Amino acid sequence: MKSLNLNLTLNSLLGAFLLSSVSIDKAAHAATLPAPATNASKIELTPITESRIAADGRSRVTFSGRILDASGQPIEDDAIVTLTTSAGKFIGVDIDLDLVGFQVRAINGAFTAELQSDFKPQKVEIRAGIDTPIALKNNPAPSTTSNPSGTPAAVQTSTIVEVYSQIEFIPNLRPGLVAGSVKLRFGAAGTDYYDSFREYLKPGSDGAAVTGSASVFATGTLGEWAFTGAYNSARALNTTCNGTNSLFKADQFCDNNYPIYGDSSKTEFTAPSIDSVYLKFERQSPVLNAGTDYAMWGDYKSEEFARNSQLYSATNRSLHGFKGNYNVGDLQVSLIYGNNLQGFQRDAIVPNGTSGYYFLSRPLVQTGSENIFVETEELNRPGTVIDRSSLARVQDYEIDYDRGAIMLRRPLLSTEFDSYGRTLVRRIVITYQYDNDNTANLYAGRAQYNLARGNGQESWIAGSYVKENLGGQDFELYGVDAKISLGKNSTFIAEISKSNNQSSFGFFQGTAYRFEVDSKLSSSLSAKAYYRSVDEGFANNATFS
Repeated sequence: MKSLNLNLTLNSLLGAFLLSSVSIDKAAHAATLPAPATNASKIELTPITESRIAADGRSRVTFSGRILDASGQPIEDDAIVTLTTSAGKFIGVDIDLDLVGFQVRAINGAFTAELQSDFKPQKVEIRAGIDTPIALKNNPAPSTTSNPSGTPAAVQTSTIVEVYSQIEFIPNLRPGLVAGSVKLRFGAAGTDYYDSFREYLKPGSDGAAVTGSASVFATGTLGEWAFTGAYNSARALNTTCNGTNSLFKADQFCDNNYPIYGDSSKTEFTAPSIDSVYLKFERQSPVLNAGTDYAMWGDYKSEEFARNSQLYSATNRSLHGFKGNYNVGDLQVSLIYGNNLQGFQRDAIVPNGTSGYYFLSRPLVQTGSENIFVETEELNRPGTVIDRSSLARVQDYEIDYDRGAIMLRRPLLSTEFDSYGRTLVRRIVITYQYDNDNTANLYAGRAQYNLARGNGQESWIAGSYVKENLGGQDFELYGVDAKISLGKNSTFIAEISKSNNQSSFGFFQGTAYRFEVDSKLSSSLSAKAYYRSVDEGFANNATFS
């Protein structure tokens, strides 16, 4: 399968044509908001406090922004600015809950916003834009796709002007803390009231017995490294009070011993593991803009193997085992090892305009192993995914793991129109593990040489390798990818990937490659050209469609 494509988009003319016929519901509400600042030519967004804050769930960074006209002067009108973030959350009042993201009011072209960190050290991308809501033809139902902060989209928008900024959440070097308990019992066997019910008065439990268990949680610093660890000799760390054990411990009602009402408090599991041990060492890399160095054992996601330069060689999985990442100068090395893998399945479901239920092809889904996306592609160019939005459990959907059924929070139509009048089709893509009699291991490594790390102009050349042992059905994936920034608004991406797949139907292998150039030539003209080729025998279920 080969494709060659060249797109030229005249944004300003098409946008003006479409916006001339826009009508927005809830007119009474809209009347209280300022009109879109159509004279805006540029947005500036700058952190006015420290741009590197601790990933402690409390630290905040304040942004100052200005909206400028074509002459570089602040506009005189009030406007609504939409903010989105890849991590953390904005603090304050969202003045328009119907729109995607977080809305703030710009008075005389000036605005401020405050972002609160979460608990994961990472680079964070913040977007500020002036967006205009667009009424979709024949699509009265809200969209279910999510913005980078995870909030379901309610109204589709057309962007007038936007800007991106970056900050960092760095490891929280908090003082040492150790908490735990030790249990020791001597008495008649099978009469421990505080043990599990299945052990109480168990047949064959005669005479006296000595039993014991211990659990501990520790966090602190070892030099410049932050340390988090947990151990429980009696059960897996993710086991809930109803006996379930899932990847990324699920928040069960029986865990909420101290419910809090009327605020936004939430529970964070800092040591998720489906076995009895969790360990993580991390530090802020001494290499400028390199992110964090870390090594861990526990539950994790493989985002290091799903960079934006990877399409065919990407691996997007929820796993348990070892993961490490280390920077040596401009070289970044990532390793993962996953154990306890079971059957892996990928399903693509066409939405029918309802919230569900949408049934997976297999029941008995391993709890917490699912990754759900809404993919959008052009009707007349099948196979070309133009948008891929991740859905978050509880916030965007509920799942019945035993039956393999998904219920979305909002209805989802199978088609929509974009801001240029093109017909788009949607699909729900789910990858997950399911219970079977076999267990598998996964090994993966990636070496990435960074040519540049600057905000918005990252460039690298990288190679990756993934191997999954499935008994008699082994899978290997090789990949080389590169992302080169050609100035501020242009990017070149190249990728070559090869797969070897020993399945129950025989041995298959194939190669896939692509070359892509994306450029914003001016504020009103953008261009994109790409060439892709995929052999029939190529396979990778843990990536885009």
